[in-house]
Amino acid sequence: MTEFFETHEPVNPENLFCVSGVTGCIDILAHCLANPGDVILAPTPIYGRIYTNVMQRARVKLWHIPVITEHNGASSEFLTIEKVKKAYNDAVSKDFGLAGLRIGVIHTQCEALQKCLKQLCFLQCIPFPIMNIAAKFLEDIEWCKMYITTYQERLSESFKHCIERVKEMGLNARESSGGFFLWIDLRPICGSDSFEKEMDLFNYLLEDYHVYIVPGKELFCAQPGWFRVTFTTHPEEVDEGFKRLEEGIKKYKSAKG
Repeated sequence: MTEFFETHEPVNPENLFCVSGVTGCIDILAHCLANPGDVILAPTPIYGRIYTNVMQRARVKLWHIPVITEHNGASSEFLTIEKVKKAYNDAVSKDFGLAGLRIGVIHTQCEALQKCLKQLCFLQCIPFPIMNIAAKFLEDIEWCKMYITTYQERLSESFKHCIERVKEMGLNARESSGGFFLWIDLRPICGSDSFEKEMDLFNYLLEDYHVYIVPGKELFCAQPGWFRVTFTTHPEEVDEGFKRLEEGIKKYKSAKG
């Protein structure tokens, strides 16, 4: 972590807890930090699975809140959180594109939380063969540097290509600075007045053109008409997907008049 992240403080291995994936991390944190019926605030749109991550065992409610940053710092009052209260998640599946390698890491300096994690992490252990595989490639620092550099370059190239493709279709997308997905605006196609129309477009594209793009409703988006497009795959698959998407949108608009 200290090798590849811009750490402002040393990372103590005693503050790291390994769990079988980020889903397990979120589940165990909700179980440790909250009581049934408590509320966790989550900025939206957000990965839809987080709802069940905090609900299934911990029985914690999830409240979705839009985040507005334009006025940050406009007043002299701020909400501050002590660093001792913080906990961070990370996963091999995201950093290395290894979705099948179920390794999640929780980093926290909170002693009370550490005490809980030491007891409960045994229930969500990482299998030894997976730990052995991960240890071998993580120990090869030079290979990791080469891999991550190449990974970031390809991500950037694919993102730029997809943004250009969206603009060629006469549509817009959020130009984010990181991540694996494109947030595309299809409100000109399905409108923004109901999630039913959003789902109608989703089902049409899936059933008639075999294109799966995640509707914003599934990610707790506040406004209908936004979709999540995955661009982190082979270029020929991305091109084929956009080709079908463009054809499907044209036919959909024609059918709806």
